[in-house]
Amino acid sequence: MRRKTQFIITGLILAIAALGFLIWAGNKDITAPMFRDPEANAYEALIFAQKQLGDISSDSAPAEITQSVANNGVALKLMRAALEKPFEAPEAVYDPQINNAHLNDLGRFKALALAAKREGTLAERDGDYASAARSYVDIIRLGQTIQAGPLIFMLVGVSIERIGVEVLTELEPNLTGDTRSQTAAVLKQLNETRLPFAEVEMRERYFRRRGSPTPIHYLIFSRHVRAAMDKGNEKHMQAYQSLDALASKLAQPTPKTSSAAPAE
Repeated sequence: MRRKTQFIITGLILAIAALGFLIWAGNKDITAPMFRDPEANAYEALIFAQKQLGDISSDSAPAEITQSVANNGVALKLMRAALEKPFEAPEAVYDPQINNAHLNDLGRFKALALAAKREGTLAERDGDYASAARSYVDIIRLGQTIQAGPLIFMLVGVSIERIGVEVLTELEPNLTGDTRSQTAAVLKQLNETRLPFAEVEMRERYFRRRGSPTPIHYLIFSRHVRAAMDKGNEKHMQAYQSLDALASKLAQPTPKTSSAAPAE
């Protein structure tokens, strides 16, 4: 009787385990609700904008920089239009069999940031600091926009955002009046609407889920990426703090330099 009971219990355990694996396999290809129609997704629009770029090398002569900015005007216009759309990493990114091409596309978004940086550099050279600030803010917007995806999207986005923060920090002493206060307000809003890291973690869990044939594989993968997730969370917080510090600085008026002659 006792042996029969053990067989029944063992059978139930195996049946539950088998059912669990069937459910796991059956749910593997469910489309997450975060995915958007390609026509409404800034991802495809940014890819198209990037393909319109010309030369963006940083060692050109002044005349070549002017021509480069002119040549890339269409691409940057398309980028700005794309940034008005919602962004989400496409579903194919989460498929381990076909995601390499999309990850390569992600790396190319940096080229748009560099083109915007060159545009801002030219505006600075011409003394148009307001236009330069807008170019640099757009780099920050681009970096934040593309963070809506698994961890690698967030990391690339933060690196692009840092480009914009660095050049805008250098420009800050030249920003005055409405341009200064408006830029501060935009940066504060960007920080307030930043994608929370919990959302990145959710997307990363889905990514691991798609690449895990069994629950055991999922647990192993989760353990392996724990350190990377912790590091990503740290970079996410640093990006928030850097942008907040810059916004706070811009919210203060520029210090006035005294023109009085020193006392004898």
